Amino acid sequence: MHPNAIDSVRRHVAGILQNCVIEAGWPEFRSYYAHLESLGTELIKHKKEWIDIDDVYNIFFTLTYDKLATQFKSPNDQSGLLKVLLGEAGIEALTEYLTDFYCRIPFAYDIYLKTPEGNIIFPSLQLSQSFALASFSKDDDIPWGPDLYGGGLLLSAMSDPSRFHKPKAYFKSSISGYCRNSHRNQTVRRALTNFKIAIFQALYAEIIHISNRRPATLGLLGGLTHHSVEKHYLECIEKHPTAPRIIRVELPFDLSLFLGSLELNETNNSPLNQISADQHAHVIGGIFKAASALIDSRNENAGRIKSAIEWCVDSYTTENSTISFLQICIALEAIFGDENGREGLTKTLADRCAYLIGTSIVDRKMIRENFEELYRVRSKLVHGSVASLSLDERKYLEWGRGIAKQSIQKEIMNLRLI
Repeated sequence: MHPNAIDSVRRHVAGILQNCVIEAGWPEFRSYYAHLESLGTELIKHKKEWIDIDDVYNIFFTLTYDKLATQFKSPNDQSGLLKVLLGEAGIEALTEYLTDFYCRIPFAYDIYLKTPEGNIIFPSLQLSQSFALASFSKDDDIPWGPDLYGGGLLLSAMSDPSRFHKPKAYFKSSISGYCRNSHRNQTVRRALTNFKIAIFQALYAEIIHISNRRPATLGLLGGLTHHSVEKHYLECIEKHPTAPRIIRVELPFDLSLFLGSLELNETNNSPLNQISADQHAHVIGGIFKAASALIDSRNENAGRIKSAIEWCVDSYTTENSTISFLQICIALEAIFGDENGREGLTKTLADRCAYLIGTSIVDRKMIRENFEELYRVRSKLVHGSVASLSLDERKYLEWGRGIAKQSIQKEIMNLRLI
């Protein structure tokens, strides 16, 4: 940041601290929120790629509490004006600390998501500067400490202790920004997009698949409960040279449910079963090389494809088939639509789809007809004629997913990233 911008941030921070009131060890929101809005406006002018206003609040709230915790044995017993509690020297020190923290953003992170499980473990492969597969043979090697299983998986591991000792593999995204323990955080969302791209590529290549497994523990009425689904987390390692942080982000229920349904494809039709074990690393690396190239690409068309992948993957994370159907329609529009967003483009979209993935005149005709029928159903839902898919209409959800996956993969190839 320019020195003048840093001075402006410092003045905002100093003003906030002068007015801040502490209640039971925590900054009292009403005493500082108006001043912090001004600070947020200044910071986001320079750092909107990495933080939003919620991050600005979170940093102030957390670091101020931490300062009180280092100064007082019982910080939760402290109340009153912050400048009285810390004194002039303490306020000056906290001003510099907060200013430095805000201005040093973005920080570098390695963010990990556990890969689907199976008898074959993904190898450690550095696929690009920003994406890798990481495999750990010992819990002691895991950067955030021994991996703790949650939900139903813990119970199954207790019945099969060998599960605790199996190597563990993770998708790893190296990313810049600011992480906090919320899946809505901007940096966390970017990492999740990267992981969805990798999962999509693995699903398309059929090295993983969506199983029909359900958690063993059901609620009293037979439905899934939050306690019966294995929790999934992102493990975020902040690569600070002197004081690295480890941030664990619990993923939302529907996404955890989807991730828990993924497993390594070890059926007879799996590509990994068609080759010898010593070739697995080469094949797996080739599949995820395409994903990592797309993740790294800043091409405008790559942005459309990333968006389509995210909508396509998200269509699997809800059990509401109507929502899934609309998400697939959005994925198709991301690939074939234009920025004008005009209505009445069904025939144009159908033609674009048919000519992208159709392999013959007859094939293209069938794609056009099904695409137009899919959009007829979409129109009924969007314009309120019906509120949900009929049984007959649900077939278009799977058809739409199929052509979305084909179209996305064809467009990835057309980008010629590798």
